[in-house]
Amino acid sequence: MIIDTTEVQAINSFSRLESLKEVYGIIWVLIPIFTPVLGITIGVLVIVWLEREISVAIQQRIGPEYAGP
Repeated sequence: MIIDTTEVQAINSFSRLESLKEVYGIIWVLIPIFTPVLGITIGVLVIVWLEREISVAIQQRIGPEYAGP
């Protein structure tokens, strides 16, 4: 049985396409997992930053840059 190069190229391109489908499948599984994790992480960072800013505004202490040594 003789296989010409076009059949070999077709087989190689098909296997490459199948591996890409697997990679895309894994990515589509991971996106819904990482989206809430990223959102929660950014939300926590914003809440901590706001809490620190509000604490600074409430306390209004004189720091070393104003009071001197």
